[in-house]
Amino acid sequence: MSAPKRKTTKVISERNSIPELLGKKILIIDDAKVVVLRVEYDLRKCGFRKIKSLTDSREAISVLREFQPDILLLDIEMPHIDGLEILKQMGASDEFSKIIVLMLSASNEKRDRSLELGALSFIPKPWSIEKLMSTISSTCRLANRFGTR
Repeated sequence: MSAPKRKTTKVISERNSIPELLGKKILIIDDAKVVVLRVEYDLRKCGFRKIKSLTDSREAISVLREFQPDILLLDIEMPHIDGLEILKQMGASDEFSKIIVLMLSASNEKRDRSLELGALSFIPKPWSIEKLMSTISSTCRLANRFGTR
């Protein structure tokens, strides 16, 4: 007799509550390839298909312009250009004003600063697939409801 699959059921019910998000384009920027692969896997498992990722933060602005994501999952601590600097560069241009930014980080130290610079939410590492989906869902709903993005 197999055990009930609670996590799968919860993820599926979460996915069903956000069908309008499944068509959104998501960009993941994190210097750790294992993190990028895990986030991509979790998003695809929940039904997202328009996903692009990169591990070299120096490419961030050009990829943002080219891909034009609806949602950006951005690491804070990265070599070359950190997530806070990317947020500053994004804030200096109206072309990025509609992107919903969620920060990924193992550290809470720069959380407040990232929110000041325009991130709408923070996902601590490590995360669960449920936490990832619920944070994306609630952040996008609030952004749309209050017109912040």
